[in-house]
Amino acid sequence: MPTPIHPDTVKSIRALKRWTQEQLAEATRGKHKVGLATIKRIEGTKTGSYEANDRVAEGLARALGVTVQALSTPGAAPAGQQPPAPKPGMRQLRTMIDEETTHAFRMVEQLYGIPPQTQIVMAPLFAALLAEASLDWRRDRAERMQAAAREVSSLATGHLAAARASNQALNCAAWELSRIANRDLFCDDAPDEAYEQGYDPNKGNPFSDFLAHFIQQIGARTVEIAPGGGWKTRKGMPRYRIGAEAVAQITARDPEASYALMRGHVRMTDIPAELMAPERLADRNAWLASHLPEAERAELRARRERTGRDRPSPQPARPAPSAPKSSHSPKEQPDA
Repeated sequence: MPTPIHPDTVKSIRALKRWTQEQLAEATRGKHKVGLATIKRIEGTKTGSYEANDRVAEGLARALGVTVQALSTPGAAPAGQQPPAPKPGMRQLRTMIDEETTHAFRMVEQLYGIPPQTQIVMAPLFAALLAEASLDWRRDRAERMQAAAREVSSLATGHLAAARASNQALNCAAWELSRIANRDLFCDDAPDEAYEQGYDPNKGNPFSDFLAHFIQQIGARTVEIAPGGGWKTRKGMPRYRIGAEAVAQITARDPEASYALMRGHVRMTDIPAELMAPERLADRNAWLASHLPEAERAELRARRERTGRDRPSPQPARPAPSAPKSSHSPKEQPDA
């Protein structure tokens, strides 16, 4: 028998715990696991209550620390319930991230099974590793430039132009090594001569150059610098996309199905195995699109009409890959 869950009650109790929808989904466990898409549907219910099955209702109640009956009661959180005191040693991040970064968190979770909270914990480590790798890459190139310039200089006796060129190259390499020693990742302290020679921080910087090189070197097909360039931060972090190719392979670039995956309305691991066969592309896309809230579906279609972009026909390209294995155990059952 379905259990009515009131959306405002779930929202208010979740807010008291200072949890995101993703954190609430992570807090549900085992056979009472509740997917993020289900939580979105519950909280997105506009009128009345959401009719959930017993497993979903019990899972949410256990995670939120209330009774199932409390979740069925319209209104705010149970009286007297106060926000929990911060755990010793824990600090709340006070920052805002753009929508693209939010989607990137979700795609990393879908592709690699790393929850957003864990990604945040990992971020300083990965930032430091990438920074050091970029400096090492630049150091190697500067030292090779020095060696080549010295070789030219040894051969430039009597050739004034060659001697000047080698001397300029040596000066450039020395300046670059000084920037590396100061850990100047984005070339914030470029000399006037660099600008005179055509350096434009609006088009590139050493760190973004390294990222593009690294992505190509390791063949990271799930990561790409977004077409059209541009910066995500004032420091010169390039715009990027995660999982775009994986989504394209699953959906053949169907806009509504792709949108459902990229926006986290449904996960790759949620796709039924029988729908992953190449000949089930149309059924797979229809299933994915069915998870879109009606308001977002209408907005997406209106946007496409405004831009004059018709829905692309499915491409008989390579077969869709198998959906990534879920990191949950036991296997999550379909939500109501």
